[in-house]
Amino acid sequence: HPSRFVRQNVLKILSNMGNNALVVAATLLADPSNYRRKPEGSLEDESWYRLRNAIHILGNLRKDAAVPVLEMPAADSDFRLRKEVVKALEKLPGRRGLPLLKKLTLDTSEEIRRMAFVTISNSAGEEDLDFLFSRFDPASADTIPVIYAVSCIGGGRARDFLIRLLDP
Repeated sequence: HPSRFVRQNVLKILSNMGNNALVVAATLLADPSNYRRKPEGSLEDESWYRLRNAIHILGNLRKDAAVPVLEMPAADSDFRLRKEVVKALEKLPGRRGLPLLKKLTLDTSEEIRRMAFVTISNSAGEEDLDFLFSRFDPASADTIPVIYAVSCIGGGRARDFLIRLLDP
C-alpha cells in the first residue's frame, strides 16, 4: 500500500494475530520469488521491504516458533536481513533464540556480531560463559562485545575472567 501509516498499522495488526501471522511470515520468507536481487547481490527494494516486514512480525509475535523461520534470512547474503533477524531475536523471551544468535556471532559483519553478542547478554546464563570465553580474542573487534556479554551474565566465573583481563 502506498501509505506508510497504513502499512505500519497492518504490521501491528498482523503482529497481534498469533499463529496466523506466523504462517504468513514463514510463507513470505520461504518463497524464493521474494528474494529478487540487484546485480551487485543486495535485495531489490520491494523484496527488502517485504522480507523485513515478515521478520518484524516474527519478532513482534515473541514466539519460540519464530526461531526456525528466522534461520533462512539469518544466513542471507544481504546484511540488512541479518540485522533484522538479530532485532527480532532480541524481542524473544527466554533462551530459544540463543543457538541462532551464537551462529550470528560468527557473521562476516562486525556490526552483526556486536549486535548478536549484546542480544545474547539479555538471555544467556552462566552455562553460556564457556561459549563467550571461547569467542574472546584480545586482538579481535569482538573483544568489547564479548566482555559486555560476560559482564551482563555475571557470577563468579565471569568476575574471575574480567579480573584476569586487568593483568597486563
